[in-house]
Amino acid sequence: MKRDMNLYRAILLKAEEAPARTIVDIQPEDFDERSNDELIEHVQLLEEEGLLEATFTRDGASIKRLTAQGHDFLDLSRNETVWKQALQRASQMGGSISLALVQELLKRIAAQILDL
Repeated sequence: MKRDMNLYRAILLKAEEAPARTIVDIQPEDFDERSNDELIEHVQLLEEEGLLEATFTRDGASIKRLTAQGHDFLDLSRNETVWKQALQRASQMGGSISLALVQELLKRIAAQILDL
């Protein structure tokens, strides 16, 4: 399974929509019918990257909260144009795209927009 940055972003956005202190169950029907295994794997990867805290069962994943890093990532990736531009630039490297690369590109694009 390859990491899917669009799925990373969708999972984080879903968690952000929930009221504070609400546990968010990750369900395949909320993500274009992605497989449960794919969703669990991506939630685990996001937790390993420090963007969220989650709990896992054999059958699913639940997000307890976004971390400060998770909120920072969403703040950088919220604009659809900026997001697509970052992914397009990252894809020029070929192969799998790291989260660190995408975050760096998002920061650079944001700085360009803000003329920093």
